Parts: sequence; structure tokens; C-alpha cells
Amino acid sequence: MGQYIEQFEELAKDLKAISPVLVADAYFSKFEYTHSVVSQGMEFISRLRVDANLRYLYNGSQKSGRGRKKKFAGKVNTKKIDKRRVKQMYEDEEIRVYSLIVNSVNLKRNILLVCVEYLNSLGNVTNMSMYFSTNLERDAMQVVRYYKARFQMEFNFRDAKQFTGLTNCQARAEEKLHFHFNATLTAVNIGKGIARKGIDKNRSIPISIWDVKTELSNHLLLNFIFLKFGIDPNLQKNKSSINEILDFGKIAA
Repeated sequence: MGQYIEQFEELAKDLKAISPVLVADAYFSKFEYTHSVVSQGMEFISRLRVDANLRYLYNGSQKSGRGRKKKFAGKVNTKKIDKRRVKQMYEDEEIRVYSLIVNSVNLKRNILLVCVEYLNSLGNVTNMSMYFSTNLERDAMQVVRYYKARFQMEFNFRDAKQFTGLTNCQARAEEKLHFHFNATLTAVNIGKGIARKGIDKNRSIPISIWDVKTELSNHLLLNFIFLKFGIDPNLQKNKSSINEILDFGKIAA
């Protein structure tokens, strides 16, 4: 964790110039990292563990006279959130979203807690995720969208590791490593561009780099067969048969 904090603080100025919001997964939802991000003037959005130590804030009347004022109104049962205390922000057939400002014992600060309940086809809750932001004024749905947007980059690294050789470089020079990383991630983007060719940019579709790689491999093999048998590749072809060959080996829908 100390290494991650040191790396962040070295890049904090450049990161803040890009965005005042930093989003990280649940591993980083610890006091030291959260404090470092906030101290750099940035907002931190992350996910909480299911056993997070949280307390409701006390908003009732205070006793007059001497003594410390009451600040908290009991511990939050993360397995059964008190729906009387939270505000429902959104609901559809798949999720329900609630939000509430609570105190995090581990983070030593008040946070905006966003609870997302995932529903099955019968409308019953199957599981729940808890997200948070250090910006108490942040819109709850933005917290959910920002975290989901962060998760999308995981697919880029996964695809680069599995299909374009991200972890297979043996170079040691910094510039060569940078070139390799950029080349493998660029190849992933090119693959996604191939998968979306001819499809409206506003239409959401599942993209599998495995399928893209399979189609390109089949296309290479098909051209190799044409070459070996002396077949002119520019002749009229049976498109349905060609497409069937190019789709061979793809993941079943």
C-alpha cells in the first residue's frame, strides 16, 4: 500500500489536471490511501467491503448543558440496511439504488454511502454492493456510473494479457517496455474497431477479442489455401460459405 500511495502522490498533479475524481477498487478503500487522495484535493470513489464498519449519523435534538454532543446513532448493519434511514435514488427491473451519509470508522471520515441491490427476474434481492464517495454532495447515480466506468478498463488489460501479449515482453529498457505496452493495448483497440465495423456507434454490443482473433486467423488460413491451390481470391465467392468459414471456432452466443 505504501508503494501505491507513493506512486499516486508522484502523479497526483498530473492526475488532477485530467480529472478531480479518482476511482479505485475495494482494495484501496483504506484510511491511508483515502487520506492521501483527499489531502491532494481530489475526490475518491471506491467500493466497500461487505463487513465495513459504518455508523449512522445522529440528526436529532441535543441535550443542553455541558458534555460532548451526540454524533452517531448506532452501527450500520451492512447485511440489512435500515430502509427508514436511506433515500431511494433509482429503481428498475435489475437494480435498486439507495444513498445515505454515514461515518466510516476505518476511513475516519463521513462518506456518501451508495447501496445497490441487484434483483432477479422475480424482483427479489440476490446480492448488494456498497460504493462510497468522499464528496458528500456527489449524486448517488454518478458514483455508480463512475465505478462501473472504471471497471471497464479491467477488460482492456485482461484482453491484452490473453490475446495480444501484454505480459510476454522480455525487454528491460524503459522505452522498449513503453512501446510494448502501447502496442499490445493498441492492438486490443484495433480489435474492438474491427468488431464494431459497420455497426452504429450508439448501439451497444458485446465484443469478444477472442472472436476477433479467431476470425482474423481463419481469414489468414483461407487466403493461404487460395494461394496454395492457385485460386484467384478476387473471383466471385460464395459469401455465405466464406462467412461460415470465418466464423468457425467463435464463442457460441
